[in-house]
Amino acid sequence: MKPGRISAITAAGVMAAGALTVFAGTGTASASAYSNLCVDSTTGYGTQCIDSELGIGQWIITLPHGTASLTNWTYPTGSSPAAIQQADNVNFCLQVDETGPDSGPANFEVIGAKCVGDAAEQWLNVYDAGAKRTLFESVWALDNVDETLCLEYGPGSGDPAGLFAVPCEFGANSSFWEQQWGTS
Repeated sequence: MKPGRISAITAAGVMAAGALTVFAGTGTASASAYSNLCVDSTTGYGTQCIDSELGIGQWIITLPHGTASLTNWTYPTGSSPAAIQQADNVNFCLQVDETGPDSGPANFEVIGAKCVGDAAEQWLNVYDAGAKRTLFESVWALDNVDETLCLEYGPGSGDPAGLFAVPCEFGANSSFWEQQWGTS
């Protein structure tokens, strides 16, 4: 296990500094120390991290871990919903776009948007014990669709590059790496 991953847990159960809280139901939502948010590909994409380069109203790109000036994020760390927001109080959040051109009944684009506090930009931090990584569940989806949708890196599921909210896959070890978030 790499240092700095969301799933970093010591034998005593103490979380590594700056990591996400990994057990749903512990603590309240709060901003963690900021960091990159990344997925570790098992299919040749490498470690891809969320970046805000394209700006408001645009789809979200990812860049390889280690790229200079990657975007840092704050994110929900407890059992209460919170925004995934660009660090340093930048008014830029990841938001489910229910009307986007690639959005459908259980597959929604995630875009960059001004933070307004509505359900479309609220996420729950949920630990997946099988994968030993964190998934981010969409609060908007809990209220608007009949499935639990999670934040996913696009290419792993055959979608174009970007981020999407798609049906969650828990307990999948590394087979659904596209939804398993860490800090590196």
